[in-house]
Amino acid sequence: MVRTKEFDPDTVLGLAGQAFKRHGYHAISMEMLTEEMGIGRGSLYATFGDKRALFIAALESYAEDIVDTVIRNVEHADEPVSAIRALLQEIAEFAAKPEGQLGCLLTNTATEFGSCDPEIQAALAAGFKRIEDTYCRALTRAQRDGDLGADKKPRALARLLLSTMQGLRVIGKTNPDPRVLRDIANSAMLALE
Repeated sequence: MVRTKEFDPDTVLGLAGQAFKRHGYHAISMEMLTEEMGIGRGSLYATFGDKRALFIAALESYAEDIVDTVIRNVEHADEPVSAIRALLQEIAEFAAKPEGQLGCLLTNTATEFGSCDPEIQAALAAGFKRIEDTYCRALTRAQRDGDLGADKKPRALARLLLSTMQGLRVIGKTNPDPRVLRDIANSAMLALE
């Protein structure tokens, strides 16, 4: 008789993403993963495949969550520039907290793997590109509505915002001083004035 899953795959995938963010891909064992996910090794393999497949699925899911956050907070906002300011301040505040000091799975993965793994590099690039595109659409709309100067370049600003967002998470790991992180966010916002 076939057993039914006694767990929600999306929930345990989120737990895997948190475990990978906390420990990194190379440092976490399968035993640690199954313990942190709350499932058995057989269930992990049957649902996600091997550690690498699980990692890529967790990375893609994490990127999707970040994109959803940016879309929810920025792209559909009545005033995108104000919404971007609020989001960067929120990221700065979070980066100063103990949980925020774990960094971002996307950034942590980029620093752990660099460019040595083409498949993971492609997953990272896709995640970062989706975030950049979301910012770009919001800034293009802000420019069309007159809230962003006609001389501004939405694509270049979107790249700056993506870099700032990821940079806040990196700096928060080593210098979680809220004043420093707020300064970074505020300085990036000057480019939108």
